[in-house]
Amino acid sequence: MWTCNLFQITTGLIGPRLEFESLTWGIELNGTETWSVDLKKSDLPKVDFNYWLAPWWAGIILFYDGVPIVGGPLVNLPSESFTELKLSGLGIRGVLARRKVTNEIHGTDWTSMPTLEINLFDKSLGTIAKDVVKISQMKKAGMLPISYPIPDEADNHIRNYMGFNIANITTDAVLTKLANVRYGPDMLFKPRLTAVNKLTFDFWHGTKEDPRIKQFNTPTWDMTPDKGSLSGFRLTTTGAYQSFRVYSTGAGTDKGIKMDVVTNDEPLTQGFPLLETSIGTSKSEQIEVVRAHGISNLQMNSNKLQEVEMHVRTDGVIKLGSFWPGDLVYVNVKGFITLKDGYHPMRLLAMSGTDSNEIMLNLQSEEKFLSTQGLESLTEDEENVP
Repeated sequence: MWTCNLFQITTGLIGPRLEFESLTWGIELNGTETWSVDLKKSDLPKVDFNYWLAPWWAGIILFYDGVPIVGGPLVNLPSESFTELKLSGLGIRGVLARRKVTNEIHGTDWTSMPTLEINLFDKSLGTIAKDVVKISQMKKAGMLPISYPIPDEADNHIRNYMGFNIANITTDAVLTKLANVRYGPDMLFKPRLTAVNKLTFDFWHGTKEDPRIKQFNTPTWDMTPDKGSLSGFRLTTTGAYQSFRVYSTGAGTDKGIKMDVVTNDEPLTQGFPLLETSIGTSKSEQIEVVRAHGISNLQMNSNKLQEVEMHVRTDGVIKLGSFWPGDLVYVNVKGFITLKDGYHPMRLLAMSGTDSNEIMLNLQSEEKFLSTQGLESLTEDEENVP
């Protein structure tokens, strides 16, 4: 059963319950959640609407069977008719899209901002991401109800965030950049109750050993005809990104540029045509770094990409709240031309739904996410600015 409450953004304190007419929501790995709630004015609780309907001060948290699933701030004043209201907003990461990764030890001397910098080094990318979130809260009125379940990790990564680069160091943008580099960690803010009336958002991220978010079980859905636990299953396979040779470049210009070329000969011996692509890897002077980027891209794009959309029930054997975007899942299929019968590992990328007992999952073939595993870790970081 779906329920909905108001909550206060900076404290996580849960406010009154809302009796809604309908709702929609969506959660995306490494992205910002969305939600909307429709309700009748006559069902509104007796509260001070100057606060409880104020964008960024108030928010909504959606529960399924008492488990918090998605929530975050109101971003706009409600759209309104004579009898109804529509509330809409984002996940807690939406606030971080309005924060800068800046060092404010200067106090009120804002003229010194261009000369200040933040240096994060000898840490894993996940720990750097966590530090970035923490730094974004070390400001007046900056605190948010965010918790950090993953311990700090030492590693060889470096990031420098410069005050003069203010346009490019929004916290959300920095997190996106960290997730997208080689070995970049997956990230997700999961809501959790810390008391009956208080909420926190656990910042889950990958580690240096596994860039994927830790999961506590591995869901398996069976869509074979005799089981039929799924519906609306749609498989899309594309070869648009396939490449069998990658030209990767690093530091330098013109004839002095660092360049390496890697080729997957196996499909060529089977009669496939040569497909080439090029990538600008970094400003690295080390050819090993340039080569590693090329190998990673080749591994990621040598095979065709398979994507799946499917509908599952929230009240089935695998209940909503026990799986999240980023999880490895298994799907058992039978009777498809482009997907052989049997169990297939998939990565859950996004999920969305309404107040019904059915949600839609978006998945991608697991090989896409294993493509960077096994490459030798290199001491030189990809880049020192976001």
